[in-house]
Amino acid sequence: MNLKDGIISAATALGFIFFSFGAQANLVLNGSFETGTSPGASYTALGTGSTAIADWSITSGSIDYIGGYWQAHDGTRSIDLDGTSAGTIRASQSIATSIGQQYLVSFWMAGNPDGTPNIKTVDVSFGSSGAQIFKFDDTGFSKTNMGWKLESFLYTATGTLSDLSNIGTLFAFALVSIGVIILRYRDPGRHRGFRAPGGIAAPVLSVLFCVLLMSGLPILTWLRFFAWLAIGLTIYFLYSRHRSEFAKR
Repeated sequence: MNLKDGIISAATALGFIFFSFGAQANLVLNGSFETGTSPGASYTALGTGSTAIADWSITSGSIDYIGGYWQAHDGTRSIDLDGTSAGTIRASQSIATSIGQQYLVSFWMAGNPDGTPNIKTVDVSFGSSGAQIFKFDDTGFSKTNMGWKLESFLYTATGTLSDLSNIGTLFAFALVSIGVIILRYRDPGRHRGFRAPGGIAAPVLSVLFCVLLMSGLPILTWLRFFAWLAIGLTIYFLYSRHRSEFAKR
């Protein structure tokens, strides 16, 4: 799965913690953002696509990677997810989960004391949990006393890996599209019940987009896919191929 921190408006978040409920072992890498390119004594602005923070990536807008500009909750670094525009940060790490198991997602939140409004909000999502909205009132706090507040919510895993993308489905779509391309050239006279616009471009684009989506899936998903693919092909060639209806023709 991928832990995703949603758009934050003029807020600061630090210290992501994710553990199996009851096990108490943190599963998130670099949860306090201490590892990464040094933001200096003040802060460094990071734009969309940046991977300057180890194990995290900026997926939209911009954020400020805080060094010593204000008091951090843990260590010396934190992040302000409202840089020049509201930003989104996403964990570029995979965490294996068990179906039905509950996990606690926790993080420390405070507000940027330099800006308004005083009520800061953050949307946090994990896997297929949907956005969880949290608020923080920075009234009375300052850069030397940020008033960090612990927020958390429970997530129940719905799959071995909490990832909405299904590599098997994408692979099947890609194979079907390749089949359409092959049949168009090898059997152009075949009766077709309907025709779709776009000609050969449609199946070619389908293959490209499927491969693009598959390339973004975790390595563990790929390993499991190849393992099951190998098992399936072995069963097919050793048993099914010789007993299929096509083999009798």
